[in-house]
Amino acid sequence: MSSLVNSTGPSSSVEALPASSEPKSNSTELFEFACLLRRTSLERSIKTFRLFLDGLPPPAKDGDLRHPKEPHALYNLSSCLLESGSPSPCISTSLSLLRLFTTLYALGPTPPATLPPSKSNDTHNAIYTSTLSLLGSAYLKAGSPSSALRYTQLLTSSSPKPSRTDSWNHANALRNLGMHEDAAQAFLEAVPRLAGEVQLSLPVQTAEVAVGAVCLVKWGKKYGPEYVNRLARALRRHGGFGGGG
Repeated sequence: MSSLVNSTGPSSSVEALPASSEPKSNSTELFEFACLLRRTSLERSIKTFRLFLDGLPPPAKDGDLRHPKEPHALYNLSSCLLESGSPSPCISTSLSLLRLFTTLYALGPTPPATLPPSKSNDTHNAIYTSTLSLLGSAYLKAGSPSSALRYTQLLTSSSPKPSRTDSWNHANALRNLGMHEDAAQAFLEAVPRLAGEVQLSLPVQTAEVAVGAVCLVKWGKKYGPEYVNRLARALRRHGGFGGGG
């Protein structure tokens, strides 16, 4: 998932603030201070994002933002909460952000996969889709795969190239619901995306031998990674499968 923590852009070079630094009174500076704190203290970052949001005045009229950085702050707060191991507050904050976008862009009761292109800007759309992805992860961690599936299904079915996180979450939501055949199919479809930019090299031995590939994945907590690694080494040694992985 892409990080949307820095208002100056992901390529900016920002030094970590010392623990004694205090936020400014200006709301924009308070937001930027909260973003910087993400690099040193999630707990302090969460408190500062909440301080920023709690201090915003009511909107001038219904459907307006209270501050241009309000969606950014809500997303960052949700992300920090999930990263700190608090999926339930993350879900609550993410749903508040979805309600904000629903009001801003007059969305229907069922959330779309993306915001209307004719009305939204690229930044808002990136925050919106990242929030849907965050909800998929948070609901899984909270032990609610049926709710997670609502968002993972939306994201994986609407894009020809869903993100690796969304693909993995979708397969896991199906598995946790006992839909094992669908989960296996979802995972097999996700394998090329999970592999990222890695190019698999398949050895061609003879015309009579079929060329194939074996994908080994650790799933669950019953056995450690050493079992998968041992099997992988055996396949490379005796099965004629080369390459990394």
